Amino acid sequence: MLNASLLFEIGTEDLPARFIFPAIQQMEEQASGILREMRIPFSGIKTYGTPRRLALIAEGLPRSQEDRTREVFGPSRKAAYDANGRPTKAAVGFAQSQGVSVEQLIIKSKDKGEYVAVR
Repeated sequence: MLNASLLFEIGTEDLPARFIFPAIQQMEEQASGILREMRIPFSGIKTYGTPRRLALIAEGLPRSQEDRTREVFGPSRKAAYDANGRPTKAAVGFAQSQGVSVEQLIIKSKDKGEYVAVR
């Protein structure tokens, strides 16, 4: 996977010199926090500032975001399937709300019993 850089630039109108350093420091803190929160690794962030321009360069970015696997639990197995094993409105509604087909639902055990889930 090739690494990329991101340039973020803000044009300003005669920013007083005493505001430049705090502004670029805050840009770096915010950008690194957002990139981590969005699961986008980076190798470094450089910031630059003048009275008319603030700039941030994030380096070593991947071409795509890291994958994430997440399990979402829905209704209980008893509520999701009838006595013949056919999906009920609860199962169909849960599947639709998660953007999957009913066939993709799985049964997972939790402390209070078995539940329908999607991964």
